[in-house]
Amino acid sequence: MKTAKEDIRICIARIYYPVEVLGPGKRVGIWTLGCDRGCRGCISPELREYDERREVRPEDVALMLDRIPGKIDGFTVSGGEPFYRPASLAALLRVLTRYSDDIIVFTGYTLEELLSMEDPYVSEALADISVLIDGPFEAEKNDCQGLRGSANQRIHIFRNASRYEGLETCTTELQPVAYGSSLLTIGIPHPHKTEQ
Repeated sequence: MKTAKEDIRICIARIYYPVEVLGPGKRVGIWTLGCDRGCRGCISPELREYDERREVRPEDVALMLDRIPGKIDGFTVSGGEPFYRPASLAALLRVLTRYSDDIIVFTGYTLEELLSMEDPYVSEALADISVLIDGPFEAEKNDCQGLRGSANQRIHIFRNASRYEGLETCTTELQPVAYGSSLLTIGIPHPHKTEQ
């Protein structure tokens, strides 16, 4: 099923290039807005609230991507919850595949939960994803192991396995960047250690 409607929009908090800590190469990071899962220890609570003023058409994202001066090695989509509006995610991913088939998506849902929705837009989105990192972030299970936030999350590699060699075992890094008038830290957060 294709989501070709002109009125489909996705709510985007930010787009940043180059992201070098959320997958191989120099990637475009896309953070969506909107999440109603309420996971304890959420690493991005500022992205929970959906904001219609931040909605864009997927083709508008393509116009932004066309202005990136460097080579796009892939995309990492996070949130919020990318599957908050599956039709919007499917339409966005279809645009991203024009630039690269290297698409990593973080979701608070498990793969089983997504499949049980029996939603054609979820299926369409999954078909365009190369790597799905699933499950809710649980701060107390953050072991800084692999490209996931916590040990309960799983890394599903759907294609191009050699490209993602080491995703399960790499150590996490943080990438501080200037974003507008703010300092943004990109990457998987390290657990806070307290002295006893």
